[in-house]
Amino acid sequence: IFLDSAKKNKCEIIPIDSEHHCIDFFFKNFNSKKDIKKIYITASGGPFLKKKINYNEKLCKVINHPTWKMGKKISIDSSTFANKVLELFEAKILFGLRSSQLGIKIESKSNTHAIIKLNNNILLPLMHIPSMKIPISNCLGVSHNFKINLNNLNLKYYKVDIRKFPLVKLGYYILKNCSLAGFIIFTVLNERLVEKYLKNEVKYGEIVDKLVKIFKQSDLLKQSKRNIKSLKEIFDIIKYAKKIKL
Repeated sequence: IFLDSAKKNKCEIIPIDSEHHCIDFFFKNFNSKKDIKKIYITASGGPFLKKKINYNEKLCKVINHPTWKMGKKISIDSSTFANKVLELFEAKILFGLRSSQLGIKIESKSNTHAIIKLNNNILLPLMHIPSMKIPISNCLGVSHNFKINLNNLNLKYYKVDIRKFPLVKLGYYILKNCSLAGFIIFTVLNERLVEKYLKNEVKYGEIVDKLVKIFKQSDLLKQSKRNIKSLKEIFDIIKYAKKIKL
């Protein structure tokens, strides 16, 4: 609905989130969608990439992100990989990509924000230092002089351990099997659970456990496949998600 409205009013959509900003930059300057085999959105891995996750993890450790300084909610989402699931949903909508064309890779230094895999199997990492000043400056047309020290990059890419971060597996499932309604339900449920964690009403581990468990409910799965055609239907599915028992 948002994209159709922008097109109708001849407005340009300029993504600012670093992952989508880099993908958008690639599409606008270098290639066409028909040449794309896969697009990987990259993740730092958050504070628990190489650490054990405790079910009753304290907030101070959860929001201690290794490369970004963010608010509490998005820092929690980063630790569970919920933020990467949301970014997959956004990328599919923004760029009209197939679910099979999207994936997640880990690059712990946060210098790579997306990786484009072409049909000829050439890989193009899209990089800038982990500062939102760069995509924001680019979108505003403001010059900047940020630099990446190529001598100190030491880049390594990893697959996500879906046993440790099961929301990624759930995200792939929703991406493949659900409609936009499923994206909305995941977004609302995750937000509600994070709010409960911040209020000490649920334990940290319950954020993920409850999300995964709730998405196995038959009625929810049925609702998550609804075809969304209007703003009213969007608000209806939000209302439905807000009433689900956590």
